[in-house]
Amino acid sequence: MHALTGWIPERVAIRPKDEDFNATQLFQMLETNLRNGNALVTIATGELSEIEADRAGLVPTHAYAVLDVRKVNVSSKLEHTPRSLLTAPPNPAQVFHDTPSPQPVDRN
Repeated sequence: MHALTGWIPERVAIRPKDEDFNATQLFQMLETNLRNGNALVTIATGELSEIEADRAGLVPTHAYAVLDVRKVNVSSKLEHTPRSLLTAPPNPAQVFHDTPSPQPVDRN
């Protein structure tokens, strides 16, 4: 990243079980800086089971460009506001429907 942007990259581990991890604060920082053009955001997956990968529409141990971050407006009685990261698909020839469980669609 430094060679590409001239900035020293900041790495943030997403570990919800760590007491120092603040998901709301991290999401707000990503949302603000991405929208203002002050950040280039990427995420990476670790090892995922086949079930987890299929449910999330992600590839295990793969890096993704984050295209957008959003709060999801749902009418429910959840304790928190659902949040979403829109990523570029692992295969540029595929696009994903905007559904909870994305299914690849061939562009051709």
